[in-house]
Amino acid sequence: MDLRNEPPADSGTSSERQAAGHGFAPTAWRKHPIFTTRPWPASRVWRRAAAYHRARRRAARPFRALLGGGGARRRLLRHLRRSAWSLVPLEVRAVVDAAAVTRQEWALLSMVAGSPGGMELATSVPLLAGALAARAHLGCALPRPIRSVAALLRPPDGMARWRGISASLGFDGSRAFVDVLRRAAPGQRFSLQDLRALRRLWQDPTGRERLRHLPLIAPQAIRLLHAARLRGGVGQVHPELLAAAAGAGPWSGIATRFDATLQAWRSLYPQRPLPAWRTPEQLESAMLELADSLGQRTHLALPYWWHEDEIPF
Repeated sequence: MDLRNEPPADSGTSSERQAAGHGFAPTAWRKHPIFTTRPWPASRVWRRAAAYHRARRRAARPFRALLGGGGARRRLLRHLRRSAWSLVPLEVRAVVDAAAVTRQEWALLSMVAGSPGGMELATSVPLLAGALAARAHLGCALPRPIRSVAALLRPPDGMARWRGISASLGFDGSRAFVDVLRRAAPGQRFSLQDLRALRRLWQDPTGRERLRHLPLIAPQAIRLLHAARLRGGVGQVHPELLAAAAGAGPWSGIATRFDATLQAWRSLYPQRPLPAWRTPEQLESAMLELADSLGQRTHLALPYWWHEDEIPF
């Protein structure tokens, strides 16, 4: 049965019908829900009618047999997700994939589909568009969210509107912060934790200066600065190492290695100044030396990745 072109059902609670009309998935899921999604051009989610529920109960056993075990269930869900995503035009898919925050793709797609200003924002400042779509997870729940987002995306386009959106999300509404958001690295997916760390780093004077002079804003650079801020100050990160982290890939692990190396140095040499690690190679060499020293001076069980033949990079 092809469910893509059928109209929304009239059954369900008022909140479910309202969610179907505005393109947002309901938050209260049934024990055995069956939802129909229409991702484009009007992103909608609705629950099936009562007649379809009766048909589902008659076909419950074959449906469970189709799902099978855990692996088969995951494969089927991936197939259904790809099938729904294939209904979206390629140019829209590219914009959403470049701007969405991790696991917030549907929210951004709904925002882009519901307002022409959403597409303009996702094209001009992708990271700001992803943050606006994930606003509820950033502690910035807006009153009457659908109308509030529509008002924020109302023309005219440009810096004034971007600054207003940034301020409404709890970020700094200055031109300098919007310029930092516009330098987000293309092709790298930011997480909700990265956005929260970026907000805290901008409140630190040293972190603000490092971000303003960074040519490219990448998740690894934000995580590196955030780890240094938690361990004593952003000033401990050398600008060359920060630039290397910004240019490295999302799985380079520079931030994790810096955090582990800094923690080991503070444990072994609490009175000595921190060396200026300029490159990832120097950081890796220092990490191996500290691992040897830490193993000789203590009887603690070291993590597996401290051993030279098992370091995961």
